[in-house]
Formats: sequence, C-alpha cells, structure tokens
Amino acid sequence: MALEVANLMYVPAACLQCVKGILFVVWVVVSAVLSSVFFFGPALLLHPIAPKTSLKIVRSIAGAWFACGVLWFYVCGMRIVIDVRAGIGAENLKKDIRNLLIVSNHFCRLDWLFTWMIELPLGWYKSKVITLKSGLRHILGVGWSMQTLRYVFLERNWNADKDRIAACIKSLQRDGTISMLLYPEGTDLSKSNRKKSHEYAREKGLQQYQNVLHPKRRGFIHIFNTMSEGQEPLMVWDLTVGYEGISAGAGELDFLRGAWPRRIYFRITRWPAVSMPKDEIALSEWLKERWAEKELLLDDFRESKGRRMLLPAELDGRKSDETIVSSNGDKHADPNQSSTVSNGDCSSSNNADERFPWVEFLKSGAPLFILVNIVCLPALLYTFVWARWWLLLGSAIFIALGALGGLDSVLCDIPMGVSSK
Repeated sequence: MALEVANLMYVPAACLQCVKGILFVVWVVVSAVLSSVFFFGPALLLHPIAPKTSLKIVRSIAGAWFACGVLWFYVCGMRIVIDVRAGIGAENLKKDIRNLLIVSNHFCRLDWLFTWMIELPLGWYKSKVITLKSGLRHILGVGWSMQTLRYVFLERNWNADKDRIAACIKSLQRDGTISMLLYPEGTDLSKSNRKKSHEYAREKGLQQYQNVLHPKRRGFIHIFNTMSEGQEPLMVWDLTVGYEGISAGAGELDFLRGAWPRRIYFRITRWPAVSMPKDEIALSEWLKERWAEKELLLDDFRESKGRRMLLPAELDGRKSDETIVSSNGDKHADPNQSSTVSNGDCSSSNNADERFPWVEFLKSGAPLFILVNIVCLPALLYTFVWARWWLLLGSAIFIALGALGGLDSVLCDIPMGVSSK
C-alpha cells in the first residue's frame, strides 16, 4: 500500500495537467448534450408564442453552465484581475449589458473561453454573443448550445454575413438583451498570423505590432451601427487582455495538455456610443487608435511581468480615474484594499483577485445545474427507456437542423438552407 502511494507521488506533472483539460472538455460536451436535449429543446417550444420567455429560460440554463466552468477554472488555479478605467463600480458596469459591444484583442484561440472568468463577476454571462466560424455549429452538444443562444456563425462571405449579423443582433434586441464580444483582428496572435499582419503593415505603411494584429474595421463598423439602432443606448467596452502562463496563439491541444493561464488581467475602458464618432472613417480611426493603445498596454504588461497594464501617460504619473474590481465584483477605491498599489502595479501579494464570486455563482443556479447533470439526468437515462429515446431523438433533431442551416437561423428569422458561399 505504501509503495502504491509512493508511486502516485511520482506521476508526471504533465499527466496531471492533462487530466484537468480532459475532464473539463468531457464535462462541457456531456452537459451541453444533456442540456440541449432535455432543457433547451423544451424551452424553445415556447419561442413561437413567447420568444422573450423562451430566451430568458435558455440563457438562465446556459448561465449556470458557464458558472460551472468558471468554478472549475478557479479550482485548477486560474485567477483574474479586472481593471476598470471609468471611476465607476461594478453595479454600473452591470447596467451596460442591456446593449453592450465588447471589442477585445485576440491573443489565443480560446480567448472566448477564458472570458468566462470576467463574465460571471460582471454579470454578462447570460447575454453574451460571439461571432465564430459556421462549421463550429456542428460540434457535438456545444455547437447545439451556441445555436440555441443565437451566436453568429459566419461563412467569411461578407455580402451574406452582414445580413446574418444584423438579423441576429436585431432578434436579440427584440427578445432580450445583448452583450456582443467581438475580436476585430479576426484571428489569434500566432506566429503565422503575426507575420501576415507585418506584411500588411509594410504594404500600408503602418506600424508593425508585436502584441496585437491590425484590426479589421468593416465588421466592427457594421455591428456598431446595427447595435446603435436598438432601443437601449449602446455602450462599448474596450477590453485589453493579458495572460500569464500561456503563449500567443495557444489552441485546443494546448488546453487539453493542461496549458492554462495562471492569471488573466482584464482592463476595461467604457465608451458610451453617444460620445463616439458616427462617421465611418472617423469610427475606423477610433478603432485604429484603440489598437495602438493596446500595443502599448501589453508592452507595459510584459515589461512589468504581469503586475500592471498602463499607458505611458499613466506611467508618467498623470491622474488616472482608476477602479479595480476584484473577482467577486466589488469596487475598490483604496489602493491598500484593492489589487493595485499607488503606482498602478498589481500586487501579487494582495488577495483581491483570489476570491471566487460565490454570490454570482449561487444566483446563477449552478449548484442545481451540477446536481441535475451529475445525478438526476444520468439516473433518468439509466432507469427509463423513454429517456434514452428522447436523448437519441433530440440529438438527431439538432444534427438535422444544423445541416439545414442551423437552429440559430430559425430563431433569428433567417431562411433555412441559405448558403453564403
């Protein structure tokens, strides 16, 4: 027995790292399949007569699902800092989610997954929408869930994609709220993509960035203008993300191997749309300026070894309207009680970014979601034949709808079977 225990202590650390990635993927896929068939499907039957209620139910279930993922990230040692540049508290930030556009740098292939860590404490985990490649709608369980949540699947054909983007945004504004996460760079910061960006910069006489890629402005302008037409005032968050523990362009295989970030730094600058340019050329320049700032911010993040993310003007001691929001969503105005010190550094000795947002986690219904997916549904499937047939039939329906153009097309009033190719 003692020998067995001793052998376990010598299990390679790499294998233990792989376990956390594999367990997470298994949980996500299995829970996504079960939720899609047993929860999302019945909730969507309400869509023709009560679309707002249907969307609210679907998002509540998905919110609990996201919260479970955040818990697992924390258990595995991932931590965050949320740096808000606006002089406001978390409660005011949460008001933005009614009609919110978030533009972010795209460091790695799984940025959209790691942003779950900020979505829970700031409250936009239930209203999030992202743009992604159309082929991802066919992923078992996960793709079905994303269709149900009306994520925007693109074919990389602008003439058709712009209509799909507008239809999805308008349907969500009609039936609920929307917090759209957009990566204007269009792809991650891998070596090959950085090389392409440098070639583009040379051709256009632009600066060659090392920390970001030059943003593609057409999609941003279209989404900004479409969201501005909604009844709720549009708010734009300029999100800059810095990672410790992973390399640029890290992808799914790295995730499975357990190469997860140890710490993620999120810096948010709020921009009310009414204060932003309306002219497309000026709006394009606005986005270009934000990415020039991101290059500088990430330079400082790297030079400070992840302890801060400041612009040169802020480093020179200029007054900054800084608020730091910890992982539990609390506002900190006193540097001695927050995750920053007087010079803007993020002190690793401070525990403000160590706390899990338990209040938001419990409000999301995640504990009940875990109980149902780990205990109730497996017991149901084991006991009753009809439950197993329901699972097979529901899965077949989702697969068929995906092949015909996607459930998202139905929910967003886009004609089925229309190809953008």
